[in-house]
Amino acid sequence: MVLDGVGYWVVLNLGDSRVYRLSGEIFEQVSVDHSVVQELMDRGELTAEQAKIHPYRHMVTRALGAGPESDPDYWLIPAEAGDRMLICSDGLTGEVDDTAIERLLRSPADVRTLSQDLVGRALDGGGHDNVSVVVVEAVEVVGQSRVAENTTSRSGAAPQDDMFEIDEDTLPRALREGGGESR
Repeated sequence: MVLDGVGYWVVLNLGDSRVYRLSGEIFEQVSVDHSVVQELMDRGELTAEQAKIHPYRHMVTRALGAGPESDPDYWLIPAEAGDRMLICSDGLTGEVDDTAIERLLRSPADVRTLSQDLVGRALDGGGHDNVSVVVVEAVEVVGQSRVAENTTSRSGAAPQDDMFEIDEDTLPRALREGGGESR
């Protein structure tokens, strides 16, 4: 998404799938789990270690199509060339800890290899739940000038100018129609 000539990541979250961001030195979980154990942790009634084995760890409090309180959370995050975003199911995060996820995302591997490696790690860890992984890397960001004509991504792929067309269909309705508020 582009606002005022600056590229942004648009992150949506509903349920217990997660979105992580790697940007320079920053590695963070962007999304917030919509689960019973997350609510217990937020109230200080449960530690992260206790949450891993809690009997309600897979009980979600918000889900797609689960009634009027099923609106997703969303964030607009400024994008930087080289950023990596990981979208994953709890089948990954239940088997692979954040330290290992960060280490893999920081590797020079391309996003396809990273996705396969992350799924492989989860399956090697027991694969107790479905494992879905998508890794996206910002090769070039609208509103940022290239450092040099031969700029390459972390994976070594050269940016392609035709990859970055802004399609009006991908903008939120409020922005397409020239109004509305974004968070």
